[in-house]
Amino acid sequence: MLVFCFIGACVTAGSAVSAGIIIPVFIIGACFGRIIGKVCVDVVGDHDADEFTWVEPGLFALIGAGACLTGVTRLTVSITVMMMEISDNVNTLLLQMAATMVAKWTADYIDEISLFHYNIKKKSMPLIHEEIPSKTSMERYKVGQIMSKPAVCVSLRPSVISIKDILLHSPTHQAFPVVRQDGGNTVLAGMILRQSLLLLVTKTECHFSSDQGPPAYRVAYPELRELEIHAKLTDAVLLPVSDELEDSFVDLTPYIDESLFVVYETFSVKQAHLLFRKIGLRHLPVVNSSNEPVGMITRKDVAGYELMYKLEAPHST
Repeated sequence: MLVFCFIGACVTAGSAVSAGIIIPVFIIGACFGRIIGKVCVDVVGDHDADEFTWVEPGLFALIGAGACLTGVTRLTVSITVMMMEISDNVNTLLLQMAATMVAKWTADYIDEISLFHYNIKKKSMPLIHEEIPSKTSMERYKVGQIMSKPAVCVSLRPSVISIKDILLHSPTHQAFPVVRQDGGNTVLAGMILRQSLLLLVTKTECHFSSDQGPPAYRVAYPELRELEIHAKLTDAVLLPVSDELEDSFVDLTPYIDESLFVVYETFSVKQAHLLFRKIGLRHLPVVNSSNEPVGMITRKDVAGYELMYKLEAPHST
């Protein structure tokens, strides 16, 4: 049973198979605990004595299951309460608490993150912790130290070719600040998603030439959002776009998000982390005192230990 569950858990963990690891880990810990209990019975167990000198292998299995589950999940109080509910025996509380804490300390010494957090990191899922994993105050760090710069911007009325070039040269960017000219300065006008730009490139009814104004008929914003949900376009749609469309332009005014959150370069990292966690932001443009975009912060920049890596980099000091 121990060998079968151990191999099966190693094969299925993190795969697309609908099989969890909680029960296998529970059984593995119980098997290890019972093995130790059997060894204790053979060494010190007195089968003919009273119940106070009798070593019960089942108790070792219970403690082993809780300890193994704690080592994988890094949960302490909840695992202890769960094991108490399973055993319905308050007399084992102290033993279960001791085993749980030792398992937690041992697992943390081996690796700082749990198996679940490791899988989240491997799949690049931007999980934002409630607290920033740092021993120093985050108030003294500024967002200018962690932002991606320079900001890759799109003009308010870009040409189709310029949109193609921006998308192809920025394959990992999922949103772009949109800028406009204001008295000779380039200021932030809003933000637009990558999927919206891909759809607008393919919608020729949204294009217009330099000697004409924007077309009377344009794809309505609700229609564009509906297309974004179902289309799921990739950069492959940009390949048919030729240089013949150099004189074709797109008006992004109806499609940009003008109610976006914006911060200055001097905004504290702690407050930016709070914005992403509490409001659920995906992108946060950073501007200077002239409202000119200078960088971009995403959830991945403030998720987990990625934030600490950026702050500890030489250019962040």
